[in-house]
Amino acid sequence: MSNYSQNRLSDDPNHVWAKLLDLIPEGSEVLDVGCSSGNFGEELHDKKSCVVDGVEPDAADAKIAATKLRTVWRFSIEDRKSIDQIKKRYDVIVFADVLEHLVDPVKALRDIKLLTKPGGFVVFSVPNMAHVSVRLGLLGGTFEYTEVGLLDRTHLHFYDANAVSALFSQAGMRLEKFDASSFEYSDRLIEKCLNELGFKPTPKGLALLHAADAAAFQYVGKAVYSNKKPSEKLKPTTQAVEKDVRRLTEELDSSQIVIRDLNRDLTNLRTHLDDISNQLNALVASKAYKLGNTLVKPVRVVKKGFVKKRGQ
Repeated sequence: MSNYSQNRLSDDPNHVWAKLLDLIPEGSEVLDVGCSSGNFGEELHDKKSCVVDGVEPDAADAKIAATKLRTVWRFSIEDRKSIDQIKKRYDVIVFADVLEHLVDPVKALRDIKLLTKPGGFVVFSVPNMAHVSVRLGLLGGTFEYTEVGLLDRTHLHFYDANAVSALFSQAGMRLEKFDASSFEYSDRLIEKCLNELGFKPTPKGLALLHAADAAAFQYVGKAVYSNKKPSEKLKPTTQAVEKDVRRLTEELDSSQIVIRDLNRDLTNLRTHLDDISNQLNALVASKAYKLGNTLVKPVRVVKKGFVKKRGQ
């Protein structure tokens, strides 16, 4: 069995499977590529009344998936001859954390087009290599593979938002919906990591590590086949616009952090002033203050009379 055989849907709406489910219409015929043990397809059947088939190269996973899905084929989606065995056509084809494992994901996306019905589309999820955890790791000089997750040792490709867009563009597709399952680091955690590396956090630096593309843990989206000729890269104008959007987003995030810090300082100042006011009120109401005030009045009267007598 694979390392992902036990994956399950979470109640958290930020969970990547929840976001994928939202992209798939009820009653769809679905092909789940890399279906593992069939758990996601089972959720589609139970929650969306979908009819789900699967493709899975792992023999043990495919055997389990066959008990949950309508049909399961055991082969790699990169084997074009095996794809030709599938005679059905689908409303939706799912690549949930699969594209990064393929040798040639562009070719796989092009080949799979023949399995889509008119108007059919692909939904996908891919890990984001620009996540704050990876950035901080690289800043410290580490890039350690893991058994699962962003740095899964079986990943053959690594993507950020631009690379995802380029991938589908090269396959002759366009992104119709693009979202992210986010996992944001707190200021305290970021500052701790930076301090351990000998770096002093700044508003601009924190803004970069809080930006949307740093918080995104996995990208999730819907891609449709375009009639335009597949392009090898994004158009320069598109890249320029995306660069400007990222720059403006970073500046906005930086401004928001400064505003947040100022609001925090203002709140602390108000709390401090309230404390002083409460202390003064307590002092005025105290017996010592009242007794002192009582003793001061005769002194003032005597002093006033003494000064008047000297002036006569």
